[in-house]
Amino acid sequence: MNLRELEYFKAVTEQHSFTKAAEQLYVSQPCITAAVNRLEEFLGVQLLERNKKEKAVHVTPQGALFLARVDNILSEIDEAIVEVRNYNSSNIHFGLPPIIGAYLFPSMFAYIRKRYPHVQFKVTEYGSRITTELLQEGKLDLGIIGQADQEPISDLHSVLLYEDHLNVCVPDTHPLATRESISIAELKHEHFIVLTEAYVHHEQLMLACGTYGFKPNIVFESDEIQTVKSMVASGAGISLIVSMAVKNMPGLVAIPLEDPLYFYIYLCWKEGHHLSQDCLSMIECMRQLPLQEA
Repeated sequence: MNLRELEYFKAVTEQHSFTKAAEQLYVSQPCITAAVNRLEEFLGVQLLERNKKEKAVHVTPQGALFLARVDNILSEIDEAIVEVRNYNSSNIHFGLPPIIGAYLFPSMFAYIRKRYPHVQFKVTEYGSRITTELLQEGKLDLGIIGQADQEPISDLHSVLLYEDHLNVCVPDTHPLATRESISIAELKHEHFIVLTEAYVHHEQLMLACGTYGFKPNIVFESDEIQTVKSMVASGAGISLIVSMAVKNMPGLVAIPLEDPLYFYIYLCWKEGHHLSQDCLSMIECMRQLPLQEA
């Protein structure tokens, strides 16, 4: 049994076909078939059911059990390769949600660069949901994510960097624009302009409205915070946006909630993931980052 055989087996389970697996891996179908046959002979069990009539391949119960281990093995191998290649690298693979990247990280980066001018960041920008998954998969060294609570994140170490809150954002011509505070319950009949499910904002909106027994009337979704803000300012609807992202926005008024919804920003890294000395230095540096500078 070798890694190539495991890779071939996994490809067949994903494609449900020896032919498609061969095409995906750019090898011949007999090569794939022989590899899987060797695996089954070595293990003494049938891993795949071949249905010639349907021209499809299905995983047996034993195969499903084996596949779960194979996924872990191949994932660990991939991560080990990345760790070894980056052992002495000054490049840090860094996850950064766009909102945090635009409104919080620039001053943080300036603080870091003064202390570690040689370090280079390779930044991947996705919402906090995807950034969390990439960290858990070992595809990032470090990442900053936003959370609605202070609960531990599975498989990740985390350091709280910053605490913010969400505001109800309305166009300056809206009847609610003069309010000093507002309850989520008062928004039942409003039209919402929202960020997609890749962002914590979306989850917080759904949970907050659910607490008051209604589902928000979402008329527009976007992955771009600037688009959401512009749509609100144009009068197309209202939104729920973290405070840092709505300061001094023309045409838009941010109203605090009577029952605040907090937004916690963490620096995270995967448990057991090898970190270079530069990564460790970044963690320590960001631990000491004065929040008022962020």
